[in-house]
Amino acid sequence: MIKKRFIAIVMLIAIVAIVFIKMEDSKAKQELLAEKAEAKNLIALLDVQEQSSEETEQDSVQGQSSEATEQEDSIQEQPSEASKKRALAQQAHSLADEKLVALTFDDGPHPQHTEDLLDFLKAERVPATFFILGVQGEKHPDILSRMEKEGHQLAVHSYDHVDFTKLSLQDAQKQINQTNQVIKDATGVDATVMRPPFGAINDQVTKNVDMPQILWNIDTMDWKHRDANYIYNTIVKNTEDGSVILLHDIYGTSVEGAKRAIKKLKKDGYTFVTIDVLMNFRDLGLVVR
Repeated sequence: MIKKRFIAIVMLIAIVAIVFIKMEDSKAKQELLAEKAEAKNLIALLDVQEQSSEETEQDSVQGQSSEATEQEDSIQEQPSEASKKRALAQQAHSLADEKLVALTFDDGPHPQHTEDLLDFLKAERVPATFFILGVQGEKHPDILSRMEKEGHQLAVHSYDHVDFTKLSLQDAQKQINQTNQVIKDATGVDATVMRPPFGAINDQVTKNVDMPQILWNIDTMDWKHRDANYIYNTIVKNTEDGSVILLHDIYGTSVEGAKRAIKKLKKDGYTFVTIDVLMNFRDLGLVVR
């Protein structure tokens, strides 16, 4: 009888041990699965943070990559420097074969005409480059902020439209620094290029200003010909791949002429880009000093 009880106890202990081992094994498997799931989540999170340009990889982490997808859909939605660089990388394979053109607008922002232009550019999904006057930017920082948020490039023109060739190097640099600070205060982003008023440059300006100086190869003369038809015809007749078009967003006629020209150039197969993008894909020669 005692022997049978002993055998029963041993068997019971064995059963308990087996159950315990299985429980531990199951627990270990659960922990392993949890660790794997955590690792997968971490990898997915890193993918989103790096904003991978490969759509197929983003599909596997749809929940966490929705923000990145929205950024791809519209340059207006998330125009941070990171999103611009990512958009550039994603389009690199196709932009090289496109007919590229850059619209540039000087002397703004203007409280009415620039806002009107921005509404149109947003509707048409067209980016532009705005060469800002610091004195105007100080009056309308909300417009500068809108430009940046909607994917446009903000660049330095000068603070109060002076001829740089008639300034000392110190005063010229002050004009640039003041205007850049206005842009940065409104957008949080530094300008990377500038355009001297009147396109006036000399060796001193070219060699000592620490930004590329952007000129143009199509001058609409819109400041002189306040005629939307003249501006439209000048743009349409002269635009070719790599064109940098000079306009001023302080004139209503310039904005109207630009609107019409944009629609026509889009039909003709042109792709609009900012100056920083165009510089990456085209040799602009004398346009950039």
